[in-house]
Amino acid sequence: MTGLLTAEDKVVPELLVPVAHVLTSADNPYRVLAWLRRSPAAQLWGRLARQPGDLTHEALDALPERAATAHVRGLLVNAGVLPQRDENLALLTNGLARTLTKPPRTMPPSSARSPNGM
Repeated sequence: MTGLLTAEDKVVPELLVPVAHVLTSADNPYRVLAWLRRSPAAQLWGRLARQPGDLTHEALDALPERAATAHVRGLLVNAGVLPQRDENLALLTNGLARTLTKPPRTMPPSSARSPNGM
């Protein structure tokens, strides 16, 4: 099960040791293993194992908003690897930042209306 959390050297990075402990101490480790095998989060765990320096809320915020990212973040917080934060506030703040950095949409000239409605 900890194979997902190891890099090429087959050693769990020190930052992921608490996550390995949470996964291996589950009441039913077979269910955890089944979840990991079919979960899109498995690829994300592999990436984090190869680049453990990316274990920050900011690094996870830069990833696409998917359920797998949310599950990984929740497990990292639960294991004490990441600090707790208000996720609703973070989603709102990140969404606003993405929206405000996009260039404004322009209307085609044919759809522009005059001020008097004609």
